[in-house]
Amino acid sequence: MYPAIQAKEGGALFIAWANRNDSEGVYFSQSNDNGSSFWASPVLYRVDNASQTKPQYPDIGISSSGHDVVITWSAKDANDKRNIYFNAFEYVSKDKIYNKVYDENDIRINDDTTGDSCDKPRIGNRNNFGGGGSKPGIAIVWENTQGTDPVDDTDILLDRSVDGSSWGVDIQVNDDSESSPSRQEAPQVAVDSNGDMFFAWADKASGNWDIYSTYSLDAGQTFKDAIRFNDNSGSSDQYGPSLYLSANGKHVCISWTDERDDDAD
Repeated sequence: MYPAIQAKEGGALFIAWANRNDSEGVYFSQSNDNGSSFWASPVLYRVDNASQTKPQYPDIGISSSGHDVVITWSAKDANDKRNIYFNAFEYVSKDKIYNKVYDENDIRINDDTTGDSCDKPRIGNRNNFGGGGSKPGIAIVWENTQGTDPVDDTDILLDRSVDGSSWGVDIQVNDDSESSPSRQEAPQVAVDSNGDMFFAWADKASGNWDIYSTYSLDAGQTFKDAIRFNDNSGSSDQYGPSLYLSANGKHVCISWTDERDDDAD
């Protein structure tokens, strides 16, 4: 369930998904022949370390060579709190063998350990993460809900890393205040070759759902003013954004579901 996919030039495919059966967990597989060998040993890998329950919404990123794979997901810990986790794989042989980078412990991305609930992560990465100075090579965004009711306050949070080995402090991407909270969901993130980060999400600050976007050129220290992408000013909803970014960061495309004509287009 919850499959995520990436493709590399030449027919290589990479997928991640969550199992909720007797083998509950997050899994990753890779194929160099357009998917024919997805299930042949040794290309099926367990991603998580089995210390969490109810994993969902994995997302996957790859380097331009396909030799580095990064995966994030949401799962519940022993206290029934939903967190965001991360692990990575690196290519080690011509037989398509990948080794898990953080074998002992999955890396928990979100900082809060008690109150907030974190879900629906998305991952973005540079084509050559880990090889380009101090700017982010990997970025993860997610829905962060404060309290028990998502209507109360759901924000889009970000964390970023140069190479996946260490992460910073969570940063709020959307710009609504604690005194006037609203609901944001369905975050998207992309990272260009320079380490600049671009974002999109659905936002209910106006009373109906709109699509907003922003970007950061300084590793998340500051964000440009968020702009509304949809151009209608009525009460119809726009939601479910998808974000594409060219490697050089010069071309950004955002699509979404739109109900302005009564039907979902």
